[in-house]
Amino acid sequence: MRCLEFQQQINDFLDDRLTIAQTGVFVEHADTCQECMEELELRYMIRVGILEQDRDDRDMNYDYSQRLKRILERCRKQIRIRYIFRILKYSLSTLTFWASVALILIQLRIWLAG
Repeated sequence: MRCLEFQQQINDFLDDRLTIAQTGVFVEHADTCQECMEELELRYMIRVGILEQDRDDRDMNYDYSQRLKRILERCRKQIRIRYIFRILKYSLSTLTFWASVALILIQLRIWLAG
């Protein structure tokens, strides 16, 4: 992903409108590009700061950078879980295929031995 694409997708990321695949590419770029990560942090702080400016909550966590890091970590976990499920799905599909082949061969042997 290029920096321009990343910056165009920041609002979609913050609004949770990216697919899991797009989110994976987005987070990976954020992890590797310091400039884009800074832009994401800045836009996140502005957005959340505006939304929370009228709140009078003394227990409010104003560490926006830490809050964004938790969001990114949650995205990484979702991506890892999805990857694990994809591996399991393909493993089970492969196992099912080979079990079917084995059953067909056993059945053929039984019929031929007849």
